[in-house]
Amino acid sequence: MDSSLPDDVLYLICNELRHREDWSTLFNLAVTCQRVAPLALSQLYRFVPSLPNSNACSKCFRELQPSLEWSWLYPTRWNSSPGWEVVHKDRCALHGQPLSMLRIQKSPSGDDEAEGQLFQSGQLVQRWSIYWKSICMASVGKAMFPYHSYLRMLDLRDLKYLLEDSKFGGRIQKMFFSGELAQFYHDKKIESRKGRKYVTLDLLPIVDDIGSAIVSNNHTLEQIAGEISSGALLKWVPHLKRLKYLDLYDGNALADTEVHKAIYKHCPHFETLSICQWAGTGSDEKLGSFISGLPSQMLRELTTISGCGVSLQTCTALNNHGQTLQKLELDFGFEAIPALALLKGCTNVRVLHLEISATVDMAETHKEVLTELINWLNSCTSLREITLTEFMCGPTILTPLLLSEEIRLEEVSLNAVRNLYNGGEHRDFHLALAHQKTLKTLDLRGNAEDMVRDDIDALVDSVSQLVNLQSLKLHGLADYFSNPEIIRCLAPLTNIEEVYIGGWNVTDSVLTTVATLKKLHTLNFAAITAFTCDGLLSLVEKLSSGQDGFHLSIDDADPMRMINEEEVKLIHESLQAKVGGTLDYLPLRGLWI
Repeated sequence: MDSSLPDDVLYLICNELRHREDWSTLFNLAVTCQRVAPLALSQLYRFVPSLPNSNACSKCFRELQPSLEWSWLYPTRWNSSPGWEVVHKDRCALHGQPLSMLRIQKSPSGDDEAEGQLFQSGQLVQRWSIYWKSICMASVGKAMFPYHSYLRMLDLRDLKYLLEDSKFGGRIQKMFFSGELAQFYHDKKIESRKGRKYVTLDLLPIVDDIGSAIVSNNHTLEQIAGEISSGALLKWVPHLKRLKYLDLYDGNALADTEVHKAIYKHCPHFETLSICQWAGTGSDEKLGSFISGLPSQMLRELTTISGCGVSLQTCTALNNHGQTLQKLELDFGFEAIPALALLKGCTNVRVLHLEISATVDMAETHKEVLTELINWLNSCTSLREITLTEFMCGPTILTPLLLSEEIRLEEVSLNAVRNLYNGGEHRDFHLALAHQKTLKTLDLRGNAEDMVRDDIDALVDSVSQLVNLQSLKLHGLADYFSNPEIIRCLAPLTNIEEVYIGGWNVTDSVLTTVATLKKLHTLNFAAITAFTCDGLLSLVEKLSSGQDGFHLSIDDADPMRMINEEEVKLIHESLQAKVGGTLDYLPLRGLWI
């Protein structure tokens, strides 16, 4: 590279490479010379990755794609030649972010057992710990480069996962907490049920101390996630002038009103809050107080996952941010259902996820609230994605939205895990789906017990008109589909990338249609199937280069018409050779082949 190229031009190049997720080129730039290294490193270390632990299943393991080969140990001196110690990093196939410090070589045979042995070998955890150690060493001034200061997102959940991993012990743990990092070591004594006493890591103070070291020396952090104590958060906030996103495992970190005041004072760019849980009482009042104390029209996203006690106070406070709030994910208990009627001021929501952790028919118990909820949703003309979980009246809520001329939805999900959604009772809802031609994702989870021929035809006809669909999941609703219905559903969906569908007596004729879907990457038949080896091999042969990593899952093969183990192996090998794909084959009785 021309040494006369200005630094600002080099920075723009590195920034563009990050946006393109071209990590390998960034790595090569970083080892070019000392002048370029900080510019490239600042992009490589921008986000702390999240890794699966060493006990992850082989299916998760297969999803790690060895497409990235970079990372750094903390060098104590500069070596002008590309001779630094280098280990490899992979990136997540879903998110594109750097994942681990280990290049994972898949076994030539595609053997899951061999992959599992490699994954359990401890090498991943060892190199994962080196990655975190490099950041920690930088935070105490003992690394060649200030890796910690390059971070924009600090995900302390990942650090906690590392410390909890069964492979993080013995020599790895000793090396991690050696030297300058011994100050971060905390342990506690635990007594087992049998009276045996042993010493284990005390995770929360370790994470707090490491987080404090990083935060106190990095004034450019924009996102923080993890299990953080209220005291630690209060200490960190004055350093977080650019904080935008706060993801808390326990909402009690916000219980102290002093934390509220500190965020109001020091974090003028704060806009996103996510809380996994909030143990104890008074969570609604405390969360509502925090939200109402923020400057008006400041909050853009709020997520509460489980047991956060969202109710009247929180929903009332959200109206102070009705014009800026674009993403809202809330869970409600039975007693909080009336609070749904108080969200009517939040009319600019684009992404909405609502969950009720109770079996209740609002049409019977909260009729006025249901009416207010439907009216509010129909006023949200910017709405693009909506997910309703465990709403018995979900179809009743969604049908007016689907028929609206002012709303253009891109994603609809109705998840009735407890079989609260009976497809035979909601033909109008299925017909209304056809009005939203902009839909890209449709995920319906219900049951087909009472569905008759007209109900099936209504669902099939509507789905077949959604030609922009990229993901289609029909959990339970397609149980009575056979070859003609599946073919009618899928044939027009030329943009489809992911399919989960049921059915019965599904044969090779469906595979002929599947072969025409050239953007398809994931296909799951939760159906009673009778595919032949020749039919599956024909499908594999017709896959194109644009379908790399194609995953085929056959969950309920007819035991009387199953292909044998040798044929399964042949199909798997052909799929692997053709597009690097994988096959899962499960007979109806639930035994893996």
